[in-house]
Amino acid sequence: MKKMLFVFNPNSGKAQIKNSLLKIIQIFSNADYEVTVYPTKAALDGFERVKADEGRYDVIVCGGGDGTLNEIVSAVAGYSTVKPPIGYIPSGSTNDFARSLGIPSDKIRAACNIINGESFPCDIGIANDHKYFNYVAAFGAFTDVAYETPQDLKNMLGHQAYVIEGVKRLSNLKACRMKIKSDELNVEDSFIYGMVSNASSIGGMKGLIAEEVDYQDGMFEVTLIREIKNPMDFQTIVNAFITQKIDDCDMVYTFKTKDITFESREEVKWTLDGEFGGIHNNVNLKVCQKAVDFIVKKRRKKEEKDLFLKLISVKGIGCKSACTMLASGDVEGICEAIESGNMTYLKKIPGIGPKAAGQIILDLQGKVTATKQTVVNQELEEAMEVLIALGYKQSEVDKVVKKLTDENLDTNGYVKKALSLIVK
Repeated sequence: MKKMLFVFNPNSGKAQIKNSLLKIIQIFSNADYEVTVYPTKAALDGFERVKADEGRYDVIVCGGGDGTLNEIVSAVAGYSTVKPPIGYIPSGSTNDFARSLGIPSDKIRAACNIINGESFPCDIGIANDHKYFNYVAAFGAFTDVAYETPQDLKNMLGHQAYVIEGVKRLSNLKACRMKIKSDELNVEDSFIYGMVSNASSIGGMKGLIAEEVDYQDGMFEVTLIREIKNPMDFQTIVNAFITQKIDDCDMVYTFKTKDITFESREEVKWTLDGEFGGIHNNVNLKVCQKAVDFIVKKRRKKEEKDLFLKLISVKGIGCKSACTMLASGDVEGICEAIESGNMTYLKKIPGIGPKAAGQIILDLQGKVTATKQTVVNQELEEAMEVLIALGYKQSEVDKVVKKLTDENLDTNGYVKKALSLIVK
């Protein structure tokens, strides 16, 4: 029997993971895992537990927000022996890393994903050769918002809590004079914000990264915002991010690198994965390529290939853009958006602006095979996987499938309806 360590933060997000805890454990147990459950009690508690258990478990599962995940990843990355894959059940306020890897936000679906998914070797970062981070290291404006926002407020408002705290600080932006050194850029300038990342979602928002994100290429995406000296500078920056033309804005530096150093005379506050990362004059950030395996949803190879070939036939959509689309949204969802002309859905995908979304719909509408009914079937399929994972027999599940095919529900809706039919 395989061994699993399930570490979860009972206070993360709105503490909703507690409501699903028994079902999650049941899913793991039915998949023949011997599950050890450990609720964290304080900061770094998860790190210490996972570090102490090196070599004891086949899989380590994290239930919590980005901060809790950082603890688990940091511990596993430090293993000198075999590093077990990490499963993630997101339950924080923003869950940037989960968004970027396409891990379901629904906790039951995320648990099933861990059982039925596949390992994905992923890049992570290391600061000053000792502190790991999953997806972002940042300094300057708003970097302290995440860890200074009261937990009660985060639980109540979610991502809006960060926005509220951020707006309060707009009038107090302070630039920092820095020397920045990398193979791609050597510059000394004043900056209000700097971000070194490996994710498509930052602070719950997409479109902050000019470059397309490849989670295995051994490169960071760097965004540096220069000092704002007048209202016109501020408007220029805002317009650049709104129109997703960051590369054309002379107020912003954007580039990729595997190794970068920041030097400053004054001490600067840093955040790592939304948590306090210390106060430093000198910070070096390096990529650890494919250092940790995460469990992600298995991809449907044929469907992805067919859609990929159609996407690259669209004017202005190259291989990188097509790959980003497939990594950011499910095949059925993209196809449904194309067929229904849903530009809003497509524009949420990193790197796809209004013009690209419109062109995709214009060129491919009526040419993709997945329709709304296909999406419904996918939701139903996922619901059936949940029921099997909960311990119901295949014969029991098969009996209710036919009764649900005409329903138009999401995964949770199908699960609830199926359960009501099974127990009759």
